Amino acid sequence: MTTLAHKLVLLDTCVVSYRYMQKQEFEEFRPYMAGAIPAISFVTYGEALEGALEANWGEKRIGAYQAYLRKYLLIPADKELAVSYAKVFSDCMRSGVDVRSSQNDIWIAATAIKFGIPVLTNDGLFRRIKGLSVLPP
Repeated sequence: MTTLAHKLVLLDTCVVSYRYMQKQEFEEFRPYMAGAIPAISFVTYGEALEGALEANWGEKRIGAYQAYLRKYLLIPADKELAVSYAKVFSDCMRSGVDVRSSQNDIWIAATAIKFGIPVLTNDGLFRRIKGLSVLPP
């Protein structure tokens, strides 16, 4: 495990969306971001843009969304992260957690595990992944 910093928090795509759309759901997560550096994985960046494209946002609105996403520390993929992904995926499958339809979540979890940072999410799947710190607790 490589440690970036102890005050990083990795935001799941739902949290990024709630924050951008100023949804009430974000208020549950706000305290966990206080004093932390918010980060996103390359997968979250892709999922966020996919959602905007799927919703047929215009070029100007997508540009504004991309500017918003640049506020986060973006954690890219590399060979070590691919190895982490493979381990998390296979550990889940061997322990009876079928993650075949949740591969993007496994990339996010693998990123958090690799760097030793917590994931901020409301997705219950993350709580079933061994070695992952999930917020809110």
